[in-house]
Amino acid sequence: MYQEIKPIHGLKDFVGSFWTYSGPGKAEQYKVLPDGCIDLIFNLSNHTTTLSGVMTRFAERKLERGTDLIGIRFKTGRFKCFTNVFQRELKDLKIEADQIVPQLPADINDRLAEQVSIEAKIDVLQDIIYKLVVDSKQQEDVLMLSIVDKIRFEGNIGSISSLAKSHCISPRQLERRFKTCTGLTVKEFTRIVRFNSARSLIRECHEKNLLEIAFDLGFYDHAHLTNEFNRLSGENPSYFR
Repeated sequence: MYQEIKPIHGLKDFVGSFWTYSGPGKAEQYKVLPDGCIDLIFNLSNHTTTLSGVMTRFAERKLERGTDLIGIRFKTGRFKCFTNVFQRELKDLKIEADQIVPQLPADINDRLAEQVSIEAKIDVLQDIIYKLVVDSKQQEDVLMLSIVDKIRFEGNIGSISSLAKSHCISPRQLERRFKTCTGLTVKEFTRIVRFNSARSLIRECHEKNLLEIAFDLGFYDHAHLTNEFNRLSGENPSYFR
């Protein structure tokens, strides 16, 4: 069973959601789709903590029987304040979290295990992450974060040159700073945003066919939509209907 919990007010700028997953009584194969975010994942079954870097394509994962997970999904570009590691080095990477965020308390999994309810476990994580935010010495790139929000809100933002010009920087500066902030190029992030927008429309707007959705979101045609879905999810668009 999977569920998401919204963060407290002081973390809303940094954390998209906390999430939990309790596996069934048998091993399970599942697929993770790219969303432009970085996750910290605490496996309560074996007391390990991993970091899942920002993804550019789907990944197959296997959960052992009875796996119990709790995760923190950071908003795009917001994980930078927790580590000195370049965000681009985390792309499509799954790694032990203490190599990337050494300031996490060594006993964090023990503290989580002591709590009985999901709410209490989330409270532990919120306190820890809030302290890391307060103690962080990393500077945020406010301009790049605003561009992240613009892309998420508008979807199709035109050319890199026009986007850079509208924010009074050069295309080269935009690409460099955006990748430093998010770990992704502008094109990669825009693709991920458009893919997830299309996936939501396919699932929710049954009155529109796939070609209409493709045109609405700036795909060239149905084939372009299908190719992007195959690349990012390993599935055809109709799979999500």
